[in-house]
Amino acid sequence: GISGLSSADTVKTKIDRILQADGEPVWFPAEAKGFMGNEKLASMTMGRLLKNLQQPHAQYVLLIDIKEQAIGEVLSNLRIGEHGRMRMVAADNRIVYDADLSQLMQHSTITVPQGAEASGTYYTGDAQMVVYTPLKTAPWYMVGFAPVSDFVKATDKLLSITLGVIAAAIVIAVLIGYYMMRTVGRPLNQLCSLMEEGEKGNLMVRTDFQRADEIGRLGDGFNRMMGQISA
Repeated sequence: GISGLSSADTVKTKIDRILQADGEPVWFPAEAKGFMGNEKLASMTMGRLLKNLQQPHAQYVLLIDIKEQAIGEVLSNLRIGEHGRMRMVAADNRIVYDADLSQLMQHSTITVPQGAEASGTYYTGDAQMVVYTPLKTAPWYMVGFAPVSDFVKATDKLLSITLGVIAAAIVIAVLIGYYMMRTVGRPLNQLCSLMEEGEKGNLMVRTDFQRADEIGRLGDGFNRMMGQISA
């Protein structure tokens, strides 16, 4: 869609890189004015050499531009922490993509360990957590970073919830204990006192349990037993 010719050395250098790749995809970082330097919107470009099968000597270069908005929409689904940011960096830690376009091709203060081939996590001296992972399609890294305080807040909230649950469990346990004491402990203690009275010779002792559960059955059995002993 670009009608003009370009003789800029920077464009020629990039075209030479594509030719040297001999058909392998070559990714170029996002640039504020695009691959040719005359776009109005920032874009990331993938270039690849095409060869005509019928005329092997004929060479063409395919350029695919990915606009900055499209990249931003994809990365908007990724989030780390409450105040975290996402960016792409090259192996030399130059910024390939960042929401702040003024950062493009600048050296990133958030770096990836040299030669990292797998995902990783580390903490910076200014209390930021950094996570990174290599991309499969381009020789770059996806990097996310956020203040450690974002995660500490979540931990403090979890601790508060845990302490609240423990306090509620203690209160419930106390209420259950009090209920068991009223419904089981007190009647059994009363029955023990009546049995001691019967042991001393007072055969007229009786329980007054008005219950249909096991405690009530125990009281009825005690009353029948004392009645038979009295007879």
